[in-house]
Amino acid sequence: MRRTPATEVRSALLAAAQEVLARDGVRGVTVRTVATEAGVAPMGVYNHFESKDGLIEAIADDGYVQLRALMRDIGIQDARQRLREGGRRYRRFALQNPPLYRLMFSGQCEVNEEAAYAAFTALSDLVEYGHAAGVIRDDDIPLQTMQIWSTVHGAVSLELDQAGPPGMFDSELVYESVLDLIERGVAPGPS
Repeated sequence: MRRTPATEVRSALLAAAQEVLARDGVRGVTVRTVATEAGVAPMGVYNHFESKDGLIEAIADDGYVQLRALMRDIGIQDARQRLREGGRRYRRFALQNPPLYRLMFSGQCEVNEEAAYAAFTALSDLVEYGHAAGVIRDDDIPLQTMQIWSTVHGAVSLELDQAGPPGMFDSELVYESVLDLIERGVAPGPS
C-alpha cells in the first residue's frame, strides 16, 4: 500500500477546507467535515494544522497568497490600465470567493503577517509602477497603497453586503466609477 506524502495530505486538507468554507461558511469548517471532504482521518487535520483554528488560519493565509498572485501577474504596460486592472482583479477575487474574502479581513483568526504583507506589497508595486511612469503623484507609496486598498476594499465590501439602496445602482458601474475616483485622486496635480 502506497503512503500519501505529507505535502499532498496537507494540500488536500486545505483544498477541502476551502470547499467547505465556500459551501458552508466558517461555522461549517470543522475538523471532522474537512477530514471527511479530504478523505483522510480527522487526526490528519491535527497533524498538519494542530487545531481547527490553525486550519482556518491556513485558509486565510492561502487567500492572501491567491490575492497576491492575482495582483502580481498583470501583464499590462500602461500604468493607469495596470492599476485599474489590479482593482478589477481585487473585486473579482472577492466576488468569486465571498466567504474566503470575508474571513481574510474578519479578525476571526490570526493572520500570517508575511502573507498579508506580501499581498499589500503586490498592490504597492502597482503604485510604484505608476510613480515611475509619472501617472501617480510623487508621494508616500505605502500611504497611497493603503488609501487605494481602503477604497477598493470598502467598495467591494459594500457590494458583497448589498449595503446600498436595492436595485438603485449597477454594482459594476459603481465600482468602475470608484476606480475613476482613485485614478483622479492619485494623479499628479499642478506643481
